[in-house]
Order: sequence, then structure tokens, then C-alpha cells
Amino acid sequence: MLAGVPVSGEEKEPWTMMLQIGYVNYGKTRPVVEMPKFSRALQLKPGSHSLTVIRENEAGEPELSLLDLDSLEFSPLAKTLEGSYSNDFVWTEDPFLLMADDRIVYRLADDGWVMVRDFSDMLPGPITRLAVRPDNKQLAMVVWEVPLEK
Repeated sequence: MLAGVPVSGEEKEPWTMMLQIGYVNYGKTRPVVEMPKFSRALQLKPGSHSLTVIRENEAGEPELSLLDLDSLEFSPLAKTLEGSYSNDFVWTEDPFLLMADDRIVYRLADDGWVMVRDFSDMLPGPITRLAVRPDNKQLAMVVWEVPLEK
């Protein structure tokens, strides 16, 4: 289990969190790293011992980063989609990284984000969450339904 908990005690930025690993079978947690302003999306990269997070880079821009769970070192993976409504992402088992912006799903390629599918004609609002079945045969999306104008 992975969890982000607010850092207490010292004066910290409001969004400074401590990432912890919880061992469900033992009822114990272990602090991993303190990170300001990281996203709610935390995922293990398939086939690795790295955790994928969105955090602010040194320039203050949101960036997908890999946290090596052995060394606790971050390495940049990619910039997030510019202007993205969502700070959510999902790995497929291949492993491909998917992210949504408004009603469009993108895949991270070597040269940047590539559109996979535009769902504008099918969805009532922007995609805010993504999930992929382990066999990669289905993609689930949570959509923020925009109220219709009267």
C-alpha cells in the first residue's frame, strides 16, 4: 500500500506530503520520501521497481517522474500534457503510459505524447481518471459531466 500523508510539525508548504509504504500484512508503514505538491496518482511501472508520480520539477512545472524504490532517487520521465484537466495517468502492461487531456487519450512515445483516441463525440465532459484491465483489453474512464446549458 502506498500513501501520502501531510507533514506535521515544521513550517512546510501546504501541499508537502510524506510518501509512505504500508505493509498491510504487518500493520506498519515506512516513510519513503517527502515531496511537495505531488499528485494523487501513484503507480508502479510494470516490470520495474519504480513508482511513477507527478511532481513539480525544478522549474515548478508538473512532470512525470520515476522514483526508484531501492535508491529513493527520482528520474524525470516526461512532461505532463500541457494544460491537462487531469493529473491522472495509467500504465498498460506493455508498458505504455496513457494520459488524458479533456476528452482525448494520449500515449507517451519516444518523441512525446501521441493521440490514441479522441472521444469528443462520445463523452459529456473531460476525462478525469483512467484505468486499464490487466490484459489490456479494456480502458475505463471517469468523466466529469459538464452540465448542459438551458
